[in-house]
Amino acid sequence: MADKLQRVQIVNREHPHFEEYGRFTGKIITMRFGDRKPMAEVNLESCRHGTDGCFVSKGDVRIVAER
Repeated sequence: MADKLQRVQIVNREHPHFEEYGRFTGKIITMRFGDRKPMAEVNLESCRHGTDGCFVSKGDVRIVAER
């Protein structure tokens, strides 16, 4: 595994962290309810809501260049 995982931007307009940046942590979960699709954990860089992470589904993010 690489030392640093991919940096991403949340692009799903319905996601509470829309337009925020973060980095995948490598953790994948599957919820026990809803559509049961796998979700990946993202460690947020500077969340305007005061949280440090969130989970995203496929299509919620795009890969961005390193800073």
